[in-house]
Amino acid sequence: MRGPAHRLVAAGLVNHGKVLLAQRKLADAARQCRAAWAIYEQTTGLDTRPGVACVEVLGRVRAAQGQTAEAEALLRRALEARRALTGLMHPAVADVLTALAQLNFDCGRCRQADSLCRAALEVYESKLSPNAGRKLAPALRCAAAAARALGDPERAEALAARLRTLESPSGGSPAP
Repeated sequence: MRGPAHRLVAAGLVNHGKVLLAQRKLADAARQCRAAWAIYEQTTGLDTRPGVACVEVLGRVRAAQGQTAEAEALLRRALEARRALTGLMHPAVADVLTALAQLNFDCGRCRQADSLCRAALEVYESKLSPNAGRKLAPALRCAAAAARALGDPERAEALAARLRTLESPSGGSPAP
């Protein structure tokens, strides 16, 4: 029987939370994720793939709300759970690494951001096609900013050039 405390309801709440996050409706996004969290705690648990997605989205929401300590704790929890579920070299792990890198960069922790970006890019580059711009772009953007902040303009420009290539109309693919 499905009801308001069903795992599929929770998945819908998390997806709605993602949409609200993209729309910058952060309070509403947080409410959706907290409601999903409560359902996952009652049903499948938070250490399942859907439960981890909930934790990750809530971490991203809290980061966007400026709640950096809570965001970091949530994203670290999501990272450890993703690693346990998928292994170290999975694009979902790299997604969380990128979110943590951006949070660290926003907090002025550029060395940590750089290290996290390098780890994310290593995963993406080993698992995704070279033209997977939607996944690579946030990590490249953050890595370039961190390299610039750390006084490495050559690396920053190389990363920015890769980003420009990915974001070009051809997406880095040769013309047919």
